[in-house]
Amino acid sequence: MAAKDSKFDGCFMSEANGPGQAHAYDWRKLRIFPNLPQSDHEQSALQSCSKVKGIESEPGRTGKETETTLGPVLEDDYIQQWQNGTKAHDMDALSPGEVAKCLREIMGEANSTAWRIQCSASIAARYDSLQVTTEHDGRIQYLFALDLYQTIPVLPTLLGSIIQTIRFLGPKRCAVSFVEGRSTDGTYQVLAALRDEVERLGAVFYMSTSDVSPQDGKQDRFEGLAFLRNLALAPLVMEKAKFSPDAQVIFLNDVYLCPHDILELLYQQKMQHATMTCGMDWSHGGAIFYDIYVARSIVGETFWQIAQDGGWQFSDNLFWADRQTRAQYLQRQPFQVYACWNGGAVISARPIMERRIRFRRNVEAECYMGEPTLFAKDLWRLGLGRIQVVPTVNVGYDNRTKEAKDLHGRVEDPLNMTSGDLQTELVQWQESPPSLVKCMAQFHEPYWVPST
Repeated sequence: MAAKDSKFDGCFMSEANGPGQAHAYDWRKLRIFPNLPQSDHEQSALQSCSKVKGIESEPGRTGKETETTLGPVLEDDYIQQWQNGTKAHDMDALSPGEVAKCLREIMGEANSTAWRIQCSASIAARYDSLQVTTEHDGRIQYLFALDLYQTIPVLPTLLGSIIQTIRFLGPKRCAVSFVEGRSTDGTYQVLAALRDEVERLGAVFYMSTSDVSPQDGKQDRFEGLAFLRNLALAPLVMEKAKFSPDAQVIFLNDVYLCPHDILELLYQQKMQHATMTCGMDWSHGGAIFYDIYVARSIVGETFWQIAQDGGWQFSDNLFWADRQTRAQYLQRQPFQVYACWNGGAVISARPIMERRIRFRRNVEAECYMGEPTLFAKDLWRLGLGRIQVVPTVNVGYDNRTKEAKDLHGRVEDPLNMTSGDLQTELVQWQESPPSLVKCMAQFHEPYWVPST
C-alpha cells in the first residue's frame, strides 16, 4: 500500500447509497473468507478443505486435470444476505463542495491530478478490438475491483482513469466493485457519490464496507487481505448470470495509472490468451521495483536479489537469475512469470465464477506468502499458469509516478504503439511451473519450496 497523504487533494461526494441498483455487502453475513469465524459451523468449516479439480483445455489452460486443496471456496452457507444501505460514519470528512470538486475531476469535467503523470487524452486504435464488435448480449464483460482505504489523494487519477476506460470499452459491458473500510478522509463519501455517475453512464455499481483491518493483529494480515479481495469479487459468484463466461477482472491497488495502462493489460490478456496479466509497480520515483515480496519469475526467483541482511542494494539488477526473462524485459516485451500482482492485475473471471479458486492465506506447513502469490500458485495447480508481466505498463503509489513512467516508459510511447509485427510480442508459454519457488517468509532467511 502507498503511504497516505493526510492533506486533501481535491476529491468529492455527497449522498450515501439508497434504493436502486447499488449493492452493499454486510461482511459479517457474507462469509466470503471463512477464516474469520463467527459460528460453530464456520469454525468446523476451517477444519476441512475442498478438493478442487482442474478443467478441460481452452485458451489459458493446459487441459491437464489436477487436484488441489484450496479450502472452502465461497460456500453457499456463507452467502446469506446482501443489503442495500449506507455506512454510519465518514460522511462529513469532506464538505459537499470538496466532494463535488473531486467528482468533477473523476468524471473528466475539471482538471484532475492526472496531469501530474501526463496521461494521454485520447485512446489509441490499438485497443479497438476490446470494444463491442457484435450485438451486446447484456452480460458484463469487465469487472473493476478495488479495495480502498484512506485513498483520497489518488482517487481523481485512479478513478478518473477507470471511468475513461469504461467509456471506451462500453459502459453497459462494465461493472465496478468497491470495498471500503474504516476510512476517515472522505474515501467513503467519494465512492458513495460515484454510484449515481457510474449508473448514469450505464455501468453496474457494487459497493461493500468492512471493518476488517489487515494490520490490527486480530487476524493474520494475509487472511484479512484475502477476505477483502474476495469480498470485492463477490458479484462474480453471487450474480454470476450477469457476467459473460469470458469476463475479465481488472483488480487494482490504490495506484497512479493511466487509461492506456489498463487497456494494455486487457489487450495483452486477450492477445496472449493469458489467465493473469500484470504490469510493473515502482517506488522512489522508479528506482525500486515495489512488489518484491509477491512477484516471482518463471524460474521461481524474486525479481531482484535481496541481500542476506535484508538490504535493497541489488534492486537495480532485475531478473539477474533468468537471462531470457531479463532480455524480454529489456526489450519491453511481455514475459511469463510464476506469480505477480505489481499494483494490479487483469484476471480471467471464469475460475472465480466456477468457485475453483479464491484468495487465501497459507495453510499449515505451507510457505508464508502473500495472498496474490498463493493465488498464482493455485492457478498453476489448476493448469492455469499463463501468468505474464507487461513491462510497458508502469504504475506507482505517489506523486513521483511520473518519474517512474519517464524512466521506464509509457504504454502510449510511439515505439510501443507502432510495433509492426505483433508476433514478436507473443509469449512462448511454459505450461509447467518451476519445480521450486523462493519462500520469503522473512527477507533475511529465504529458502526454496515446491511450487505447487
